[in-house]
Amino acid sequence: DDATNELQQEYELWSDAVKKCVTDLKKKQRSLESELNKIKGIEQTQQRAQLIVNNLYMFSSPTTKSVTVQDWENDGIEVELTLNPKYQSASEEAYALFAQVRKLKRGSTVVENLLEETDSAMGVVEEIQMDLQSVSSLTDNDNNEGVFRILQQRLKRSAGRTNFQIPSADQPQ
Repeated sequence: DDATNELQQEYELWSDAVKKCVTDLKKKQRSLESELNKIKGIEQTQQRAQLIVNNLYMFSSPTTKSVTVQDWENDGIEVELTLNPKYQSASEEAYALFAQVRKLKRGSTVVENLLEETDSAMGVVEEIQMDLQSVSSLTDNDNNEGVFRILQQRLKRSAGRTNFQIPSADQPQ
């Protein structure tokens, strides 16, 4: 009958919106994880800056662009330390690297928080998606329609956290 067909169409519309939300959240997760991986390189940047500072005296001549130094952080192994040509001096490079480390440390906290929020949102939406699949046949019983309405309310309430876009029948699919 018409009411059942309308209900089934509404279900399909909401199911598709949930799928899109899951896809968007996964994309956001990947992007944030990639950003976090970049930030993980912070340790190497900090070590390089420290190595330059510890050996500034070896760059006393403006023409010295590369020196072999001992890295005492790594059991005194010899390391070839070549300055980046975009900097005028070793101290300028060290300063720039330390500034980059500070910036990355501030950013890492923000990214970690965003990733946590995204993971939490993903959990909510995936749980609702599974619940929606369990009531996919709305013609079987009135109970399923009740569960569907509850899930719709839950999606609406969590939309601020999950970025779920509430569908309307006149939206293009």
